[in-house]
Amino acid sequence: MVLMTPVKDVLRAVILSPSRRNPHSLFVHVFAQPLVIPCAHPVLSIGWRLANPQHGQIWKVDEPKFVGLLTETIRLDALPFLRLARTSAELATAAESLGKIGDHVVLQSIAFAWAHAGRTERALEFFDLSLSCSAILKRQ
Repeated sequence: MVLMTPVKDVLRAVILSPSRRNPHSLFVHVFAQPLVIPCAHPVLSIGWRLANPQHGQIWKVDEPKFVGLLTETIRLDALPFLRLARTSAELATAAESLGKIGDHVVLQSIAFAWAHAGRTERALEFFDLSLSCSAILKRQ
């Protein structure tokens, strides 16, 4: 995991996850996580897998230009998002921009971030959305 500093209210990082199918391949996730929600592990919901221009979501570590390509992709695709999510309010705004309106974990995270930022009415809107989304998922 590569963290952006400072780490205060928001964990902002890029994490490399090994592929189970190929020991020479991995996935690269960019994510931000509000630290006001207790959790023992990284939650990747507010983020996405970084795409490899040559292989979709798979990154092959034994390719000659792996490090350069990964570095450039992080610089162009991950850092702009991570720079927008330094505080709880910034995280909530950045998470909203991802459009994951059907993901109750994301909606709940946005709600907690808004609450931590002191935006109670906005937090309640997202808590309500989260509850509605959870209820729909239970019916399916």
